[in-house]
Amino acid sequence: MTTTSEVPRWVTRSQAAEIANVHLRTVDNMLTDGRLTKHKNGFGRVLIDRFELERQMGPQDVMEPLR
Repeated sequence: MTTTSEVPRWVTRSQAAEIANVHLRTVDNMLTDGRLTKHKNGFGRVLIDRFELERQMGPQDVMEPLR
């Protein structure tokens, strides 16, 4: 079983799509319309708070966390 400390807090757009079991374009739409907050790391990569994603999708829509 995976513990919370082993699950990454910040995920990429493609990881977010995998976690939420949606298409990458759906994640992009959620970032564009403000349902998700876009964060950038020091290298310009877009990161998404996994906890915010899970709140937005609801517990029934979220897949197993990434390992």
